[in-house]
Amino acid sequence: MLIDEQASPGGQIYRGIERSRPNSPLGPAYSAGRSLAAALRASRAEYRAGTTLWHIDPDGTLYVESGGRTETLNARRVLLATGALERPVPIPGWTLPGVMGAGAAQILLKSGDLVPEGRAVLAGQGRSSISSRPNWRAPEHRRLLCSRRRHWRITSRPRDASTPYGRAAAH
Repeated sequence: MLIDEQASPGGQIYRGIERSRPNSPLGPAYSAGRSLAAALRASRAEYRAGTTLWHIDPDGTLYVESGGRTETLNARRVLLATGALERPVPIPGWTLPGVMGAGAAQILLKSGDLVPEGRAVLAGQGRSSISSRPNWRAPEHRRLLCSRRRHWRITSRPRDASTPYGRAAAH
């Protein structure tokens, strides 16, 4: 049995894979997840999408919730795959309009095919910013600047065509 809090298979890496378009800006590495989701659907595994595991007793009793209803299940073994974790570090300007972490940008891209217009700066450190970079290198994002500097501040200035959300300044 596979219990998944999300509505469809894919996790954080292949989020929204079953409804993504064939020419997705996420590229072939992301599209490869389509066959994995299909294999899960074709398997004999019981897949419980939209289900939250909220407690495990030492004896293997699982407490789950789905659609507003709770249930207990019994398991001999449990493997927890808790998903990706973004660890944002607050920097001056991080609450300005248009400023978001790599995880939020990934969710917008994978869930709604939403991409920033104009220039974009992907600044950060750790796995989420590193794993985000390939997804933002599609032809329509050629003006992307990726950086892993240790110190950043984001400053606002009047909007113009080249910087719709302000600018990031390294210091």
